[in-house]
Amino acid sequence: MSTEQNPIQTIRTELPAQLPLEHNAVEAIRRASSTPLTYSDAAIARVAWSVIIEPGDPEAGALIHTHGPVAALALVVNQSTGDAPGRLANLAGAQYNPSRVARRLELTDKHGFAILTPEDAGWPTRVAALGDAAPLLFWCRGNLEALNSEHSTAISGSRAATTYGEHVAMNLTSDLVANGHVIITGAAYGIDGMATRATLASGGTPAVVLAGGVDRFYPAGHHDLITRVATNGGVVISELPPTTAPTKWRFLARNRIIAALADQVVIVEAGSQSGSLNTAGHAKSIGRPVYAVPGPVTSPTSAGCHRLIREGRARLVTCAAEMS
Repeated sequence: MSTEQNPIQTIRTELPAQLPLEHNAVEAIRRASSTPLTYSDAAIARVAWSVIIEPGDPEAGALIHTHGPVAALALVVNQSTGDAPGRLANLAGAQYNPSRVARRLELTDKHGFAILTPEDAGWPTRVAALGDAAPLLFWCRGNLEALNSEHSTAISGSRAATTYGEHVAMNLTSDLVANGHVIITGAAYGIDGMATRATLASGGTPAVVLAGGVDRFYPAGHHDLITRVATNGGVVISELPPTTAPTKWRFLARNRIIAALADQVVIVEAGSQSGSLNTAGHAKSIGRPVYAVPGPVTSPTSAGCHRLIREGRARLVTCAAEMS
């Protein structure tokens, strides 16, 4: 029988090929939530990105800067387009789940956290210095205005601080607060903790950047201290979703934010392998002034500071009046 004589075969050959249905990630996340989500599409997409990638991913940052968070998310979720970088598409395939993203947003609402994105007027423009490695958003607790202070200084140093180091950190902090500086730290043990306590004691404004979710205060021994920051005019922020645990890599990524939020960075004490040297390196790479406090030449806790000064990567400082 010919084709003309077989209407069924004719119909079959003329049917168009079925086009793949594109997954609308933002709408899927809204539908997956047990409560209505009042966030913008851009904010929801950025939360989805925070689930897919680790902080400071420059390839993801470049894609988002080029296409915007919503369109960039569509590219990696709908891999059939072939326009997304393969690594990011693979990460989305492994990590993206609408219910998982919706859960992070539900927790945000449940605990009263704020989400701050580059689309918001209160976004701290200083972090743009990080380029494609800039944070995609912040979860925040406390006073968001603290992130846009006219003057800000990051103070960092050894967790195993000496009495000398803590004394210097306290004096530097008190003088900087008197000059109107917001003090930025990671609220770690040692120098960070002393600077944070001194800021509160001096009536200043502390800002703490966490390496885990804003519901996962770390270190645990500073839970009360970090709570005081959030409830006494300061701010606690993280680029990671609620419930996220801190890891070694996330501490290092967190340091770039501490450096970028500040006008200048001061390393009070640092051993030869101190994470504070990583903060100093980030600051130097984006053009922030770095200062280091000298210590006894016999003190291993000051070896990192001495190296920064010796190699010309930091200016020697002994008091706040010697800083810009």
